[in-house]
Amino acid sequence: SELLDAPTTAPAWASVEVASGDRLSATELPEVVGDTSRKETAALPPCEGWSDAADSLKAAATALAAAEPMLTKYDTIVGDGDCGITMKRGAEKVL
Repeated sequence: SELLDAPTTAPAWASVEVASGDRLSATELPEVVGDTSRKETAALPPCEGWSDAADSLKAAATALAAAEPMLTKYDTIVGDGDCGITMKRGAEKVL
């Protein structure tokens, strides 16, 4: 236990504070309330180039879903192993 609590400069070790000053993630931000007086508008018609953009997005999502095993493998090595499945789920929602 004493070695685990020993001072270190390793950035990934839990006892190391790598940020200096106030951490933005620790500051509570006020809730932003949107304009509730506006009514929903009808969807705009597709613009020029929409088909190409949609095809590109579908291709990217398909490739991302297919890369799930590799993303999981490397995230298991350097992280918590959930990157691949998270990316795949997101890609499947796009598709």
